[in-house]
Amino acid sequence: MHTTDQVNIFENKKPKLQQELGQIIRVYPALIWNLAIRELKVKYAQTILGFFWSIIRPLSFLAIYTFFFTIMLDVDTEGMPYALAALAGIIGWYYFSDIVTTAGQSLIMDAHIIKKHAFPKLIFPFYRSLIGLLELLISLVIFFGIQLFLGHPFHIYVVLLPLVILLNMMIGLAVALWTSALSIRVRDVFHLVRTFLNFGMWLTPVFYLPNLIPDGFEYLLYLNPMAGVIALYRWVLLGGSFPEWQYVIGLSIGLFFFISGLKAFVNSQDKAADFL
Repeated sequence: MHTTDQVNIFENKKPKLQQELGQIIRVYPALIWNLAIRELKVKYAQTILGFFWSIIRPLSFLAIYTFFFTIMLDVDTEGMPYALAALAGIIGWYYFSDIVTTAGQSLIMDAHIIKKHAFPKLIFPFYRSLIGLLELLISLVIFFGIQLFLGHPFHIYVVLLPLVILLNMMIGLAVALWTSALSIRVRDVFHLVRTFLNFGMWLTPVFYLPNLIPDGFEYLLYLNPMAGVIALYRWVLLGGSFPEWQYVIGLSIGLFFFISGLKAFVNSQDKAADFL
Protein backbone atom coordinates (compact mmCIF):
# COMPACT_ATOMS: atom_id res chain seq x y z
CA MET A 1 0.00 0.00 0.00
CA HIS A 2 1.33 3.46 -0.84
CA THR A 3 2.28 5.86 1.94
CA THR A 4 -0.27 8.41 0.77
CA ASP A 5 -2.98 5.76 1.05
CA GLN A 6 -1.93 4.98 4.63
CA VAL A 7 -2.09 8.67 5.54
CA ASN A 8 -5.56 9.10 4.02
CA ILE A 9 -6.88 6.03 5.81
CA PHE A 10 -5.44 6.44 9.28
CA GLU A 11 -5.25 10.18 9.79
CA ASN A 12 -8.33 11.70 11.32
CA LYS A 13 -8.99 13.89 8.30
CA LYS A 14 -11.97 14.01 6.00
CA PRO A 15 -10.81 12.37 2.72
CA LYS A 16 -11.65 14.00 -0.54
CA LEU A 17 -13.91 12.06 -2.88
CA GLN A 18 -11.26 11.64 -5.57
CA GLN A 19 -8.71 10.40 -3.05
CA GLU A 20 -11.10 7.85 -1.63
CA LEU A 21 -12.22 6.57 -5.02
CA GLY A 22 -8.58 6.30 -6.03
CA GLN A 23 -7.82 4.21 -2.94
CA ILE A 24 -10.74 1.89 -3.64
CA ILE A 25 -9.75 1.37 -7.29
CA ARG A 26 -6.06 0.76 -6.54
CA VAL A 27 -6.17 -1.15 -3.27
CA TYR A 28 -9.55 -2.67 -2.50
CA PRO A 29 -11.19 -4.38 -5.56
CA ALA A 30 -10.44 -7.86 -4.19
CA LEU A 31 -11.87 -6.94 -0.78
CA ILE A 32 -15.08 -5.61 -2.35
CA TRP A 33 -15.50 -8.81 -4.36
CA ASN A 34 -14.81 -11.08 -1.38
CA LEU A 35 -17.28 -9.19 0.82
CA ALA A 36 -19.96 -9.53 -1.87
CA ILE A 37 -19.36 -13.29 -2.22
CA ARG A 38 -19.46 -13.73 1.56
CA GLU A 39 -22.74 -11.84 1.83
CA LEU A 40 -24.28 -13.93 -0.96
CA LYS A 41 -23.40 -17.12 0.90
CA VAL A 42 -24.93 -15.75 4.10
CA LYS A 43 -28.07 -14.66 2.25
CA TYR A 44 -28.88 -18.18 1.07
CA ALA A 45 -27.21 -20.20 3.84
CA GLN A 46 -30.39 -20.90 5.85
CA THR A 47 -32.68 -21.58 2.87
CA ILE A 48 -33.65 -24.96 1.47
CA LEU A 49 -33.86 -23.83 -2.15
CA GLY A 50 -30.80 -21.57 -1.99
CA PHE A 51 -30.06 -19.82 -5.28
CA PHE A 52 -33.29 -21.20 -6.77
CA TRP A 53 -35.05 -18.30 -5.03
CA SER A 54 -33.32 -16.08 -7.59
CA ILE A 55 -35.27 -17.96 -10.25
CA ILE A 56 -38.55 -18.29 -8.37
CA ARG A 57 -38.93 -14.59 -7.56
CA PRO A 58 -38.89 -13.12 -11.11
CA LEU A 59 -40.95 -16.01 -12.51
CA SER A 60 -43.62 -15.72 -9.81
CA PHE A 61 -44.06 -11.98 -10.35
CA LEU A 62 -44.02 -12.49 -14.11
CA ALA A 63 -46.83 -15.08 -13.85
CA ILE A 64 -48.98 -12.72 -11.74
CA TYR A 65 -48.45 -9.71 -14.00
CA THR A 66 -49.04 -11.78 -17.15
CA PHE A 67 -52.37 -13.00 -15.78
CA PHE A 68 -53.65 -9.54 -14.87
CA PHE A 69 -52.29 -7.51 -17.76
CA THR A 70 -52.89 -9.93 -20.63
CA ILE A 71 -55.89 -12.03 -19.55
CA MET A 72 -57.74 -9.56 -17.32
CA LEU A 73 -56.85 -6.22 -18.95
CA ASP A 74 -55.51 -7.18 -22.41
CA VAL A 75 -52.99 -4.31 -22.49
CA ASP A 76 -51.33 -3.12 -25.67
CA THR A 77 -47.68 -4.25 -25.72
CA GLU A 78 -46.85 -2.58 -29.05
CA GLY A 79 -46.07 -5.87 -30.75
CA MET A 80 -43.78 -7.19 -28.02
CA PRO A 81 -44.57 -10.42 -26.14
CA TYR A 82 -45.90 -9.27 -22.79
CA ALA A 83 -43.75 -11.75 -20.85
CA LEU A 84 -40.58 -10.25 -22.32
CA ALA A 85 -41.69 -6.63 -21.98
CA ALA A 86 -42.64 -7.18 -18.33
CA LEU A 87 -39.54 -9.21 -17.48
CA ALA A 88 -37.29 -6.51 -18.93
CA GLY A 89 -38.91 -4.06 -16.51
CA ILE A 90 -38.74 -6.48 -13.59
CA ILE A 91 -35.02 -7.06 -14.18
CA GLY A 92 -34.21 -3.36 -13.99
CA TRP A 93 -36.51 -2.49 -11.12
CA TYR A 94 -35.54 -5.34 -8.82
CA TYR A 95 -31.84 -4.67 -9.26
CA PHE A 96 -32.52 -1.03 -8.39
CA SER A 97 -34.62 -2.09 -5.41
CA ASP A 98 -32.00 -4.57 -4.17
CA ILE A 99 -29.29 -1.91 -4.26
CA VAL A 100 -31.43 0.60 -2.36
CA THR A 101 -32.49 -1.86 0.35
CA THR A 102 -29.04 -3.39 0.90
CA ALA A 103 -26.56 -0.59 0.14
CA GLY A 104 -28.97 1.95 1.64
CA GLN A 105 -28.31 0.58 5.13
CA SER A 106 -24.73 -0.53 4.53
CA LEU A 107 -23.22 1.60 7.32
CA ILE A 108 -25.69 0.17 9.82
CA MET A 109 -25.47 -3.45 8.68
CA ASP A 110 -21.66 -3.37 8.52
CA ALA A 111 -21.19 -1.39 11.73
CA HIS A 112 -19.28 -4.31 13.32
CA ILE A 113 -16.64 -4.06 10.57
CA ILE A 114 -16.57 -0.27 10.48
CA LYS A 115 -15.79 -0.05 14.21
CA LYS A 116 -12.85 -2.45 13.92
CA HIS A 117 -11.20 -1.46 10.63
CA ALA A 118 -10.19 1.73 8.86
CA PHE A 119 -11.35 0.82 5.35
CA PRO A 120 -12.78 3.61 3.18
CA LYS A 121 -16.47 3.34 3.97
CA LEU A 122 -17.52 3.68 0.33
CA ILE A 123 -16.48 0.03 0.07
CA PHE A 124 -19.64 -1.02 1.89
CA PRO A 125 -22.34 0.38 -0.45
CA PHE A 126 -20.19 -0.61 -3.43
CA TYR A 127 -19.88 -4.26 -2.45
CA ARG A 128 -23.54 -4.48 -1.51
CA SER A 129 -24.50 -3.14 -4.96
CA LEU A 130 -22.84 -6.27 -6.41
CA ILE A 131 -25.01 -8.71 -4.44
CA GLY A 132 -28.12 -8.16 -6.55
CA LEU A 133 -26.02 -8.42 -9.70
CA LEU A 134 -26.09 -12.23 -9.48
CA GLU A 135 -29.89 -12.28 -9.39
CA LEU A 136 -29.97 -9.83 -12.29
CA LEU A 137 -27.74 -12.16 -14.35
CA ILE A 138 -29.94 -15.15 -13.48
CA SER A 139 -33.01 -13.15 -14.55
CA LEU A 140 -31.29 -12.34 -17.85
CA VAL A 141 -30.68 -16.06 -18.46
CA ILE A 142 -34.39 -16.64 -17.86
CA PHE A 143 -35.21 -13.75 -20.20
CA PHE A 144 -33.08 -15.12 -23.03
CA GLY A 145 -34.56 -18.59 -22.50
CA ILE A 146 -38.12 -17.24 -22.84
CA GLN A 147 -37.02 -15.17 -25.83
CA LEU A 148 -35.72 -18.30 -27.58
CA PHE A 149 -38.87 -20.24 -26.66
CA LEU A 150 -41.15 -17.54 -28.07
CA GLY A 151 -39.01 -17.10 -31.17
CA HIS A 152 -38.57 -13.38 -30.61
CA PRO A 153 -35.50 -12.12 -32.50
CA PHE A 154 -32.33 -10.92 -30.79
CA HIS A 155 -31.02 -7.47 -31.70
CA ILE A 156 -27.55 -6.05 -32.12
CA TYR A 157 -28.41 -3.47 -29.44
CA VAL A 158 -27.92 -6.21 -26.83
CA VAL A 159 -24.16 -5.49 -26.92
CA LEU A 160 -25.01 -2.27 -25.04
CA LEU A 161 -26.56 -4.22 -22.16
CA PRO A 162 -23.52 -3.85 -19.84
CA LEU A 163 -23.80 -0.06 -20.13
CA VAL A 164 -27.49 -0.20 -19.21
CA ILE A 165 -26.69 -2.42 -16.20
CA LEU A 166 -24.00 0.06 -15.12
CA LEU A 167 -26.49 2.93 -15.43
CA ASN A 168 -29.00 0.85 -13.43
CA MET A 169 -26.38 0.38 -10.69
CA MET A 170 -25.55 4.09 -10.58
CA ILE A 171 -29.22 5.11 -10.23
CA GLY A 172 -29.65 2.57 -7.43
CA LEU A 173 -26.55 3.84 -5.67
CA ALA A 174 -27.78 7.42 -6.07
CA VAL A 175 -30.67 6.61 -3.74
CA ALA A 176 -28.67 4.22 -1.54
CA LEU A 177 -25.80 6.62 -0.87
CA TRP A 178 -28.11 9.42 0.22
CA THR A 179 -30.17 6.99 2.29
CA SER A 180 -27.10 5.59 4.00
CA ALA A 181 -25.64 9.04 4.69
CA LEU A 182 -28.88 10.41 6.14
CA SER A 183 -29.90 7.32 8.11
CA ILE A 184 -26.72 7.47 10.20
CA ARG A 185 -28.47 10.08 12.34
CA VAL A 186 -32.14 9.43 11.53
CA ARG A 187 -33.01 5.74 11.09
CA ASP A 188 -36.51 6.64 9.89
CA VAL A 189 -35.03 7.67 6.53
CA PHE A 190 -34.48 4.07 5.49
CA HIS A 191 -38.05 3.06 6.34
CA LEU A 192 -39.35 6.06 4.41
CA VAL A 193 -37.31 5.04 1.37
CA ARG A 194 -38.61 1.46 1.54
CA THR A 195 -42.15 2.80 1.56
CA PHE A 196 -41.27 4.94 -1.45
CA LEU A 197 -40.06 1.82 -3.29
CA ASN A 198 -43.47 0.18 -2.88
CA PHE A 199 -45.19 3.17 -4.49
CA GLY A 200 -42.41 3.83 -6.97
CA MET A 201 -42.86 0.48 -8.66
CA TRP A 202 -46.42 1.42 -9.62
CA LEU A 203 -45.35 4.87 -10.80
CA THR A 204 -42.68 3.33 -13.04
CA PRO A 205 -43.56 1.32 -16.18
CA VAL A 206 -42.16 -1.91 -14.78
CA PHE A 207 -44.93 -4.38 -15.65
CA TYR A 208 -46.80 -2.12 -18.06
CA LEU A 209 -45.76 0.02 -21.01
CA PRO A 210 -45.70 3.84 -21.05
CA ASN A 211 -48.66 3.85 -23.45
CA LEU A 212 -50.92 3.25 -20.43
CA ILE A 213 -49.99 6.65 -19.01
CA PRO A 214 -52.83 9.14 -19.65
CA ASP A 215 -52.12 12.01 -22.02
CA GLY A 216 -50.64 14.99 -20.24
CA PHE A 217 -48.85 12.94 -17.57
CA GLU A 218 -45.88 11.81 -19.65
CA TYR A 219 -43.65 14.33 -17.88
CA LEU A 220 -43.89 12.18 -14.74
CA LEU A 221 -42.10 9.44 -16.66
CA TYR A 222 -39.46 11.76 -18.03
CA LEU A 223 -38.63 12.97 -14.50
CA ASN A 224 -38.30 9.39 -13.23
CA PRO A 225 -34.73 8.08 -13.69
CA MET A 226 -35.80 4.44 -13.50
CA ALA A 227 -38.38 4.95 -16.27
CA GLY A 228 -35.48 5.84 -18.57
CA VAL A 229 -33.43 2.86 -17.39
CA ILE A 230 -36.29 0.42 -18.03
CA ALA A 231 -36.94 1.98 -21.44
CA LEU A 232 -33.29 1.31 -22.27
CA TYR A 233 -33.55 -2.29 -21.04
CA ARG A 234 -36.51 -2.89 -23.35
CA TRP A 235 -34.69 -1.26 -26.25
CA VAL A 236 -31.45 -3.26 -25.94
CA LEU A 237 -33.26 -6.54 -25.21
CA LEU A 238 -36.25 -6.31 -27.52
CA GLY A 239 -35.30 -3.77 -30.18
CA GLY A 240 -37.75 -1.28 -31.58
CA SER A 241 -37.36 2.46 -31.70
CA PHE A 242 -34.88 4.28 -29.46
CA PRO A 243 -36.51 5.68 -26.27
CA GLU A 244 -37.72 9.27 -26.40
CA TRP A 245 -35.01 11.85 -25.80
CA GLN A 246 -37.00 13.32 -22.89
CA TYR A 247 -35.86 10.39 -20.73
CA VAL A 248 -32.50 12.18 -20.60
CA ILE A 249 -34.06 14.56 -18.08
CA GLY A 250 -34.70 11.86 -15.50
CA LEU A 251 -31.40 10.08 -16.19
CA SER A 252 -29.55 13.36 -15.70
CA ILE A 253 -31.34 13.87 -12.38
CA GLY A 254 -30.34 10.36 -11.33
CA LEU A 255 -26.67 10.89 -12.23
CA PHE A 256 -26.66 14.22 -10.40
CA PHE A 257 -27.91 12.51 -7.25
CA PHE A 258 -25.33 9.75 -7.73
CA ILE A 259 -22.43 12.24 -7.79
CA SER A 260 -23.86 14.35 -4.98
CA GLY A 261 -24.61 11.14 -3.03
CA LEU A 262 -20.96 10.12 -3.26
CA LYS A 263 -19.95 13.49 -1.83
CA ALA A 264 -22.59 13.38 0.90
CA PHE A 265 -21.56 9.87 1.90
CA VAL A 266 -17.86 10.74 2.09
CA ASN A 267 -18.60 13.92 4.06
CA SER A 268 -20.71 12.06 6.61
CA GLN A 269 -18.67 8.88 6.99
CA ASP A 270 -16.18 10.29 9.53
CA LYS A 271 -19.05 10.75 11.99
CA ALA A 272 -20.53 7.33 11.28
CA ALA A 273 -18.79 5.54 14.17
CA ASP A 274 -20.25 8.06 16.65
CA PHE A 275 -23.82 7.07 15.75
CA LEU A 276 -23.46 3.33 15.06
